[in-house]
Amino acid sequence: MKFLSRLGLLALALSAAACSNDSTPAAPTTTATTTTSAPATTCTYALSATRASIGAAGGNATVTVTTAAGCAWTATTSSSFITILAGSTGSGTGTVVLSVASASGVDRTDTVTIAGQTFTVSQAGAGLVPAFNLFDPASQGNATTTCRFRGATGNTTSTCQLASTSYTLGPNSIIWYIWKVQYTYAGVPKTLTQAGTSTTFSFGDVCGQTPSSAAGTVSPLSAQLTIIDSNGNQATATSGAGNQLALNIVAFTCGS
Repeated sequence: MKFLSRLGLLALALSAAACSNDSTPAAPTTTATTTTSAPATTCTYALSATRASIGAAGGNATVTVTTAAGCAWTATTSSSFITILAGSTGSGTGTVVLSVASASGVDRTDTVTIAGQTFTVSQAGAGLVPAFNLFDPASQGNATTTCRFRGATGNTTSTCQLASTSYTLGPNSIIWYIWKVQYTYAGVPKTLTQAGTSTTFSFGDVCGQTPSSAAGTVSPLSAQLTIIDSNGNQATATSGAGNQLALNIVAFTCGS
């Protein structure tokens, strides 16, 4: 009997243990998700060339822009003789076509900005080099930058002279000279012109007008020469621009 009682107690213990294990909740399961972003495209640009040389007759230049798909770019210029025919805007690899006008003067150079890079266009000129000097025979022996209105009385005109030193680079010859002089004296703006075959142009004024002084009162003098050659090409030189020096008039009181 004692043995059977022990078996009954053991059975009850095993049954209780089984019930306890069945009621224990399972451990939760966690799933981790990782998201990977595609790297951003870095836009870099390469040009097929960085410069072009065009003859005096003008012509076109083509530039290829190489870059990744979706990368945008532009082509711009402020040049007076270069026009963008095609490719002012683009995306990805593309082509820019430039048109260069015919030249009428000396060699010239300008730029186009393509995809943030500088493209240089050089053009040969038509072979004309306009230039001139100023002379003041009454008071200065050599070429000068000042024309002096000076004398004993206001009855005598002081005369200055512009003389062309222009030349051509080929067999063409200069056949026409157009002169223009501007200055203000005695409160009056003055414009003097001359057109023809003369290589010189004379102008002048008298002493003692306002403003003038014993030491000489300086005012700007603008001089311009346009030359035309036997082929119909023309070019212009202006005082204070390019290789031409700035010029002045100097007005003195009479007798100074």
